[in-house]
Amino acid sequence: MTRLVLSRIFYGLIVVWAVSTITFFLMHSVPGGPFDSEKKFPPEILKNIQAKYHLDQPVWKQYGFYISDLARLQFGPSFKYRNRQVEDILAQTFPVSMFLGFWALVIAVSFGVSAGIVSALRHNQAFDRISIFLSTLGISVPGFVLATLLIYFFGHRLKILPPALLEDWTHYILPACSLAAAPAAYLARLSRSSLLETLSKPFVQSVQAKGVSGARLVFRHLLKNSLSPVVTVLGPLVAMLITGSFVIEKIFSIPGMGRYFITAVSNRDYPLIMAVTIVYAVLIVLMNFLVDLTYAFLDPRVRLR
Repeated sequence: MTRLVLSRIFYGLIVVWAVSTITFFLMHSVPGGPFDSEKKFPPEILKNIQAKYHLDQPVWKQYGFYISDLARLQFGPSFKYRNRQVEDILAQTFPVSMFLGFWALVIAVSFGVSAGIVSALRHNQAFDRISIFLSTLGISVPGFVLATLLIYFFGHRLKILPPALLEDWTHYILPACSLAAAPAAYLARLSRSSLLETLSKPFVQSVQAKGVSGARLVFRHLLKNSLSPVVTVLGPLVAMLITGSFVIEKIFSIPGMGRYFITAVSNRDYPLIMAVTIVYAVLIVLMNFLVDLTYAFLDPRVRLR
């Protein structure tokens, strides 16, 4: 186990380094700079600003400064949010995105897996057909369209839920539902097909012949043999939901990482773009590692070496 953990940490660091390097050079390959949209500065002032942020140096030297700061877990000052360090912005926005993503994950897993289980147990019945229709609709409708519809009906027409901002727990309901809709639909389809495949295996008929049925059959014998595909997608899904949907946070005016990331891209705020990208990459690596560990519990045939 120690060897596994150390090897995964090593390869995880390589992945994070590769993502940060590719993102760095892609950003600097785009024409323009972070201060091109500002009103025209006198040449000497613009030169001093570029020197302050090392923008007057060749790209490879800027990359050296960036890697040096990253090794110390420092991202430097933001280009657009004056007198603010990127670390401070992440410390302020990451908990908001994490809390929103947590509730979206709870909704997605609860409704998605439950609907998939019931659909598989009631195969080709009315509930199964309705579930397939709703899951297909949930996957097909973009999140920003669903968010707009929820704001219109529940925020403006019915006036039962707040349409934007974050003041109390009710403000999380609409964005969490908007964020969870597509993952819930996907989990419903995935858990349904996985459970149907498990139901067709010979050991299920053997267990049923022994008189095991109902909830005991589902929770003791079926789920543990059917959840491996669901766990596989939960790794990147958790990372995506925790970091928050960029569009959803922008629509609901949520002060999370996604909202700042969109602003950073439009403003060419290089340090903030890199910081959010690295946070997302680290979460992906961490969640995939936890998925590998979970495999050993769900499926004894899987051996981690």
